[in-house]
Amino acid sequence: DDDDDDADAGESGGSDSDVPRAKKPPAVVKKKSDRSKKKRSKKGSSASKKGPRGPKPTKDAAAAAADRMTSEWLDDDHRLLLRSSRPLLQSQNTGVVMAAASLQFYLAPVADLPKVLRALVFAMRMKPEAQHVVLKNICTMCAVQSSLFQAHFASFFVHPADPVDVRALKLEILTHVVTSDNAAALLRELQSYLRSTNDEFVALTIRAIGRGAAVMPQKTAV
Repeated sequence: DDDDDDADAGESGGSDSDVPRAKKPPAVVKKKSDRSKKKRSKKGSSASKKGPRGPKPTKDAAAAAADRMTSEWLDDDHRLLLRSSRPLLQSQNTGVVMAAASLQFYLAPVADLPKVLRALVFAMRMKPEAQHVVLKNICTMCAVQSSLFQAHFASFFVHPADPVDVRALKLEILTHVVTSDNAAALLRELQSYLRSTNDEFVALTIRAIGRGAAVMPQKTAV
C-alpha cells in the first residue's frame, strides 16, 4: 500500500511539472505603459484644443493679397490710366515726373508706390534746380504716408551745397519719417548740423530736434 501511494504521488508530481505556468508581467512595465498612455492622451487632448497648426501668413503674402483684392476692384479705365502713365516716371522732364508721380501716388495701389518714390528721389538728385519743388511734393506725401519714404531715409540728409530752403524741407521730411529704428541715426546727423556756421540752419536743426523729440521722446532724452 505504501508503495502504491508513493507511485501515485510521483505520477501526480510529474504531471504538475509538465503543465506550463503563465508568467505575470512585471509591475514596472505596467507602470511605464500606463504613464506613456497618459502622456499620449494629454498630447492628444492639447492638440485637439489648439487645433491644426497651419503656416502663418507672412507680411509679403498679406501685402500681395491686399494688392490682389485692390486690383480686382479697379475699373478697366482706371487700370489703363495707371498703366499708361507709369512710363512717364522715366522722363527727363522733372515736371512730367512730378505729374505722373502725383497721379500714381493718389490713384495706384500701395504695392506699386515704391517705383514712384524711387523716381521722385532720382529726380531730386539729378535736377538740383527742381529740388525745391520735388521736396515740397515729397513733404506733402510724407504727411499722408510717411512709412513709404523710410527706405529712402538717407537720401534726405543735408549736403553743404544745399540752399537754406532745401535744407528746411529736408529736415521736415526727416522728422516725418523718423522711427524707432532710425531715430538714433537721425539724432547723430542732427547733432552734426549744430556745428554749422549758418545760424539760420542751426535754428532749423534745433527746431527739427524738437519735432523729433515730440515723436520719439525716449530716443532724444539720452
